[in-house]
Amino acid sequence: MALDRLLGEHAVLAMNATNQGVTGSKSFPAAAKSLDRNSVELSEAIASIYGKNAGGVSLNGKFQWRDHIKFFVDYTVALAKKDKAGQAKAVANLTRYTKEHGALLAKATGLPKFAVQNDLLAHVLELKNQLDSYASGNHGKATGFYRQAYSHMFMTGDLLSGAIAKQKNLR
Repeated sequence: MALDRLLGEHAVLAMNATNQGVTGSKSFPAAAKSLDRNSVELSEAIASIYGKNAGGVSLNGKFQWRDHIKFFVDYTVALAKKDKAGQAKAVANLTRYTKEHGALLAKATGLPKFAVQNDLLAHVLELKNQLDSYASGNHGKATGFYRQAYSHMFMTGDLLSGAIAKQKNLR
């Protein structure tokens, strides 16, 4: 349940931060700081199961958690500037993140790599679609994606926690 809460919180904080970033809100730095605190808490949860090194790598490794946050910031900035090349580069980096971080999580949990990577790709696309809708002024559509992205994190949490429980003989 803690994993579900942290992942759900991640989706909400990420969408709030990118929405504030794309509009140039003065509250963006505070939102980004809160999102990073959540990232640290997620890495601490991983460390509590797989060790401090695993928590550190999942947080700060190349194309791992903090990088995906950075890539979303890159996408947000490019979207605000209507920089199509910058948007494409950020999306390519986010796609690579889904593969790299997915492989890390799959190896740790024993889940099929493709399943974890697809779950992360769905998450990335939900956040991107929410931001695109918000930035274009389609707030009704953005709200739908917001709810979908939040709910999806509970499926991700269930996927990961189920594998961890099985792995640790907690079921």
